[in-house]
Amino acid sequence: SDVYKRQENMSLMVLHLHEKPEPRFYAVVYSRPKTDEDGNPLLQVSCCISSTEQAEQLLLLNAEMTKLHGAMRIELFKIGYLGVGLTAQCDDLRRRMNAVFEEFFMPMEGMVQPGEETPKEEYPSLVLVAPEGVAALSLERLPLLQGCFRSVTLELSAHFMLARMRSQDGVGQISLDDCSYVVDAQNESNSSCPLTEMFDTCLKAKDCGMSKWSGVSGAAHTVTQGEWQQALLGAAQARRSFAFYGMGKCLAALEPSSLVGLNLDGLPCLILLDRTENDKAFQAAVKAENDKLPPRTRAETAYGTAALLSLRGVSTVVLNRGPTGFHANHKCLQQLTTVKEYAKKVKGGVALATIVRQVVTEIMDAGLEPLMATPVKADKKPKGKKGKDSKRDGRESAMSTATEATDGSAAEDESSWFKDKLGQRETGMSMFCVGLGFNTIK
Repeated sequence: SDVYKRQENMSLMVLHLHEKPEPRFYAVVYSRPKTDEDGNPLLQVSCCISSTEQAEQLLLLNAEMTKLHGAMRIELFKIGYLGVGLTAQCDDLRRRMNAVFEEFFMPMEGMVQPGEETPKEEYPSLVLVAPEGVAALSLERLPLLQGCFRSVTLELSAHFMLARMRSQDGVGQISLDDCSYVVDAQNESNSSCPLTEMFDTCLKAKDCGMSKWSGVSGAAHTVTQGEWQQALLGAAQARRSFAFYGMGKCLAALEPSSLVGLNLDGLPCLILLDRTENDKAFQAAVKAENDKLPPRTRAETAYGTAALLSLRGVSTVVLNRGPTGFHANHKCLQQLTTVKEYAKKVKGGVALATIVRQVVTEIMDAGLEPLMATPVKADKKPKGKKGKDSKRDGRESAMSTATEATDGSAAEDESSWFKDKLGQRETGMSMFCVGLGFNTIK
């Protein structure tokens, strides 16, 4: 009941995996689209159970995606984007996943569908509690959920959600104007991936609104565990959001043993722009991974990282699900900071998860659409000398191709299934939101 008092226009879906004696998925959705005669909200519930065959298919798809992440990682660090072969494999896996979930969720479709006269800006937010058994699948991008909810946030459990909300003391907004950060913690930036240089450019760019950001860079020396702890604790005490922008996995640079003793209850949002690699970072990571025990490897997965940070008190975690290209990661940073500037102008606010979805999938939010005449990626360029413009356009075209990376979108295929199904093709970015993603940007 506390959850619904705190967030009036929110639905909760719980997806549970029961493995023995045979695998089955159980799904239940709680929503409150109706009120009684006195205007009091009526809680509505709908549930469904998968067949054994559906459950086995989903577990197999999760295993396939996990294996595919390994192949993607190698190709991304070598050329910066996915080739045609891996892109086709990702597309096929996404189609099969959507087909299974569409059949599985069919009994609940009537519950989650908004009314025909409901404006898109009044669509509810969804919190989706999902098990680790399907952590590699992009559940927040399922067509049914994309079309029925203004934002989709993943969660570890309903208990976690309630604990996060209580820790915020009624604060339902997140600020990205004044953030702490750690950049290139292992000093792995080079000419092919000028991470530090491009981050500094964003700090100075007026349209990104990052002038108040402050933090630690590994450009001069490797960021120590003590510096990590000081940066995180300082952000938590000041209730500032925190961002990590660097190579490899965050918990490969920040030792889990350095994290478990920290109290981060005041940290409203932690953004991890990681899981990108150049040759130096890849070689160092592979060498280190050979000596890591399974629990450490599990902690470095996207699900494990979100769980560990949540246990320490972080309210909202935004991170990449799988490996990503350098240019795709930088584009995420640019668009996330640019779109949040528009979001502050929307009456009633825009949820953080909504902004993440717009950045990742290019599906324009109804509240932001009137303010943004064109998508952020489609900046109009002034006419100038043909030679210079031609060269610049060529470079930007190459960068755009590089961003079609991690989750399997096909830039060349304009008639792709995703465009037909959602009206917008996907960018290939793999960022998603865990926790209080329904909180609005201020």
